[in-house]
Amino acid sequence: MTTKEIAAEIRKQLKAAGYMRVHRCSATGEILLGGNLYVDVTYAEEAVRPFLTGVQMQIEEECAEPGVVAEVEGFRVWRCTAERDYLWADRPEWDRPIKCWGVTHLAKQVTYYALGGCLTR
Repeated sequence: MTTKEIAAEIRKQLKAAGYMRVHRCSATGEILLGGNLYVDVTYAEEAVRPFLTGVQMQIEEECAEPGVVAEVEGFRVWRCTAERDYLWADRPEWDRPIKCWGVTHLAKQVTYYALGGCLTR
């Protein structure tokens, strides 16, 4: 299922699609307790692009120098060193930050989380 409307409520779409909570094995990724119906819900790329571009520009501007911590869509974002192109992001409710390889990767993670998705941690 792909939505082209950023404002679409994901929960309503999942309910309409017959979504049920899916439990997966942490080691193999297999679906546990069989018989679950699952739906992959994503945003259409053209719908996400304007938001993603804005987030990416904000990260590039505010995190140009190592050690500067910026606030981006509820995330604390920072670059540790100039010689390695990776950045870190954290949220108050998390027990540890995530590491992202480059501004584009971080912008995608922040964007999808801000739009109601989840992060690859």
